[in-house]
Amino acid sequence: MGHVVFGQWSAHGPTPHAPEIPHALHMQAHSLSRLGLWQESIDWNCRSTDAALQRPAGAETSLHCFHALDCLA
Repeated sequence: MGHVVFGQWSAHGPTPHAPEIPHALHMQAHSLSRLGLWQESIDWNCRSTDAALQRPAGAETSLHCFHALDCLA
């Protein structure tokens, strides 16, 4: 399997196992960015941010939220 084909599979593949886990969603964005799929990367980072806001770290906002936001800049 070529690198691009594998990258496309991995960028779209694993999240059904962790559908709203902020870090898992954000990692998809890394793969999509490397493939130049910018809008999809933005969509995954937005989804990661939303998921992180729904899952605070105790009384604080999860750092996953800020990392996903940082990647949108």
